[in-house]
Amino acid sequence: MLTPDYNYFIKLDSWSKKEAALIISGLEPDQYRHIRFAYKHLDFEKYPELIQAYKLYKLFLSIDFYRHHEYQSHPVAYVVECKKRDWSVPDELFKLTRERYAKQMELSSETAIDQTKDGDCLQKEKNYLLKTLGSMVMMYIFKQKNSRLGDLKNVNVSQVVDDILQFLENNNLKLYGLGKSSLNKRIGDGLRLVKRDQ
Repeated sequence: MLTPDYNYFIKLDSWSKKEAALIISGLEPDQYRHIRFAYKHLDFEKYPELIQAYKLYKLFLSIDFYRHHEYQSHPVAYVVECKKRDWSVPDELFKLTRERYAKQMELSSETAIDQTKDGDCLQKEKNYLLKTLGSMVMMYIFKQKNSRLGDLKNVNVSQVVDDILQFLENNNLKLYGLGKSSLNKRIGDGLRLVKRDQ
């Protein structure tokens, strides 16, 4: 059984929840890439080493990583959450995580001045993406011609969100961090921007 190359993995900008659970459990993620982390798909008799990793994966699913935008699926985030919950983290990984976090803090303080300029660009980019989403929703409504969705002037956002969530469920897809209320808000914001700029 291979152990993960912590020095490599800590340099990545993001980990999936499955990768994080495997790495922190001392398992090499590539060895288990073919295994879905759903209880009904896991064979714990064949892979007993996955029991702890699966529990950690379920723990990560319960954590709202999106409350800190800079923190979402960052390797440091997973290690910090484990430490908060007294979950064991390999010493080498913890040491590398602390070093990476210290470097990031140093770099972020150097770039704080540039962030004001970047903030304007980010807001423009966010508005552009919201307008794109709003336009796509309007095209969807136009194409569907279904009265329950409303019309181009009065969109029934909650019905559109229900359609999106139903589509995702039917196709076994997940949108992490985008629940019903989050989608409602983003689509509503996008539609307002589209109408404002017409």
